[in-house]
Amino acid sequence: TQNDKVVWFASVAFDASVSEIMMSLYSGAALCIPSEETIKDKEEFVEFLKATQSTVVTFPPSYLALLSNEDISGLRC
Repeated sequence: TQNDKVVWFASVAFDASVSEIMMSLYSGAALCIPSEETIKDKEEFVEFLKATQSTVVTFPPSYLALLSNEDISGLRC
């Protein structure tokens, strides 16, 4: 929705990045863009999620496995 904050998690070379960008454009949501370094540092990324109050992220299963329920508690989907 227009109240969401979508994280651009996927590399621009990966087709999922198009989905993340278009999801925010079509819904009027904000697109939150973390640096590559932020994504690579789990603790820094969790802080990014909280600081930006992100609500929507498309995680690959391998990255999601690194995160606890508390880490992703602010996400809607």
